[in-house]
Amino acid sequence: MRTKFSCREVWQNISDYIDGDLSAGVQKKMDLHIKKCTNCTTLLKNVKTVIELLSDDTVAEMPKGFSERLYKRLRTEITGTNRRLSSTRELSKSAGNPNVHLSYRAT
Repeated sequence: MRTKFSCREVWQNISDYIDGDLSAGVQKKMDLHIKKCTNCTTLLKNVKTVIELLSDDTVAEMPKGFSERLYKRLRTEITGTNRRLSSTRELSKSAGNPNVHLSYRAT
């Protein structure tokens, strides 16, 4: 029986490792590998961070007037003016312009 775990095996078992659903033998092999392998240590840390972020149900409030400023900026960037677009087709046609670059800076 092999005593070492490969990085590939760590990747394949990382969810069960985090959930504590591995046999004691496999858990010990992964513990030893992760302790010695910086790549797998980083993987474990990052997967735990993603799980934490996805389980956070906090909803960020947009600043007052954000939507209006965003739409105004989009109209200006896409059409070159602040006029209202008359249709979705006009917006799509304008958005295909490779010279249009959109960005938003919070104020």
